[in-house]
Amino acid sequence: SYKMFSIPADLGNSNDVKAVLQAVFTKFEKYDKTKWRLFHWSGGEGAEAKYLEFDVFDKIEQGASYWFNAVQSISGLQVTAGVIKANQKEPFKIQVKKGWNQIGNPYPFGVSWSAIKAVSDNAGLALKSMYQFSNGSYTNSADALAAWGGAFIYSAADGDLVVPVLAKTAGRAGGSTFPSKPDEEIWRLPIVLQQEGMGHEGAVGMHPDASNGMDEYDEPEIPRFINYLEMKTNHSETSAGHFSEDIVASADHYTWTFTLASNLGNSKAELRWNSSAWSGASAVLLLLDISQEVLVDMKSNNHYEFPFTSGKQFKVIYSKDPQFKPGITALGQAYPNPFTNLVRVPILIEEENIRTRFEVFDLLGKRVKTIESSYDAPGLYQIEWNGTGSDGEEVSSGMLLYRISYSNGSNSATKRFIKSR
Repeated sequence: SYKMFSIPADLGNSNDVKAVLQAVFTKFEKYDKTKWRLFHWSGGEGAEAKYLEFDVFDKIEQGASYWFNAVQSISGLQVTAGVIKANQKEPFKIQVKKGWNQIGNPYPFGVSWSAIKAVSDNAGLALKSMYQFSNGSYTNSADALAAWGGAFIYSAADGDLVVPVLAKTAGRAGGSTFPSKPDEEIWRLPIVLQQEGMGHEGAVGMHPDASNGMDEYDEPEIPRFINYLEMKTNHSETSAGHFSEDIVASADHYTWTFTLASNLGNSKAELRWNSSAWSGASAVLLLLDISQEVLVDMKSNNHYEFPFTSGKQFKVIYSKDPQFKPGITALGQAYPNPFTNLVRVPILIEEENIRTRFEVFDLLGKRVKTIESSYDAPGLYQIEWNGTGSDGEEVSSGMLLYRISYSNGSNSATKRFIKSR
């Protein structure tokens, strides 16, 4: 598997790839793409931003990191280097471009990303989180960049990234830290996409100091590598193009649209989130699978499984008031599922004065229950069923089908739940 590395030393004139990776060339004799690969992200934005392979570059630079992979393990790597030319008065500087940069730790000790961001000389770069690669996925949860380690960072401008010697650290937590208070319109909800052992963390949220464009609360989508898994909102009005973490200005209502992308095939995937902060909150938070027409109450559920297709889209719908005009009518995912004697099914109503007919069928197509309701105002509602049939007797356990029809002539797709004893 690919590893990201840097050389925490002043290589001087000995920074030729063949000299630094002499042990690799000794083992494989030459650069053979079937046996080993070496890449580096060029940095920047647009067409100039791309991965460069060793056959394009030939130097290992201090303050940069590189992707490396080989079919066999390599041992005996020795580096000829001089004393690092940096101290408290003259810290090391990494030249970065506007956009994503693949940086390396220039020092032989761990450094703190939060300490680097706090340096006044770095204020003009408007730095985002630091992303490191671990267990097949990117994460921004760690604050420490280890010696010999590498990471991706996003800069809002070209310039010099100052890495002070005093940034030395044993490691602290990183990432966004503002509290999650849904009813006070200041909240952040991480959402993790998982497929084929890979993970991708995004987030939605609100903050009174945030804007609906790029600012300090947002995180751009990281560049793709060999295998990729993405969950992103479109922000073509910004230079970044897409956000993985999209925090907007506090408002009574907002809808995010995420697009998923992957090269891992059309297998099963899952979205996961922590709903505990929303327990007891009056605000509404819904997940809508657009193509499957599945609505999930994110306050009552903490995950959603689905068949992955690249380009698939989800909406995350927030409203401070449960009675709001959502712009869509949709039947939600039943919970709990399986259930014993009570199941709830959320529904979104977009029009006034709507009557609904909720029907339950067994697998032979026999109708076992009908619940009719009427709704005066648009908003989020839920249908409750106690598991008894039209005759008042408890329905037999097993798979059941349910659907809903509306007085405006529309009908939902048929969905399933399981009745257990």
